[in-house]
Amino acid sequence: MKISNLTQARTLLQFSLAEYSAVRKTYADQVYEAVHSYLTDRRKIDKDFRDAMRTAVEVAFVAAAVAAWADGSGERILTVDALAFLAAYKAAEMGFVESLLVSLRLIKLQESEDTVPEVIAQQRADGYAKTLDMVYNEFKVWGAGNTMLTFVGEDGDETCIDCYKYKGKRHRASWWIAHDAIPPNRNFECKGYRCMHVLVDDSGRLFTI
Repeated sequence: MKISNLTQARTLLQFSLAEYSAVRKTYADQVYEAVHSYLTDRRKIDKDFRDAMRTAVEVAFVAAAVAAWADGSGERILTVDALAFLAAYKAAEMGFVESLLVSLRLIKLQESEDTVPEVIAQQRADGYAKTLDMVYNEFKVWGAGNTMLTFVGEDGDETCIDCYKYKGKRHRASWWIAHDAIPPNRNFECKGYRCMHVLVDDSGRLFTI
């Protein structure tokens, strides 16, 4: 698939991966439900939210990593190093969950008429699903080893210093892993949310989403 419309191509790729797409949808639904229930159900306490999110993260991150590793390497068994990295990734995400809980607690206490739980829940579900995409990308590229990949795509409103540095560069998959440069990337100046950059293989096919 040649890239003539990156947005369309990314969507087509994402939803052609049936296994990962199902994982992503379930995760987004679970995040939505956890946030919405916490904001609207007086019986829901902090522990309920933490438990729901911990289960969602645990299941989704493992499933996404396994599917990605299989797509990148052809194997379904993660290496010891990959398992250790996955554990660290899950721990970091639970740190973000704690920050989210603090913000939701304030929203719940304020009881503003402008607060729309459905909108807040959808925004959080979309954001956490995008983070899961990053997990998928990371493990797919990691599993790809010596496959040559090129950094391409569309800039956001402003090109960040990291995207500018890597755009058009071609390296082995292992190089992108070693340099923590897989787009979209939380560690980039743009945080990965303000650009449409991806890695493609030498045939011009999308490798990351």
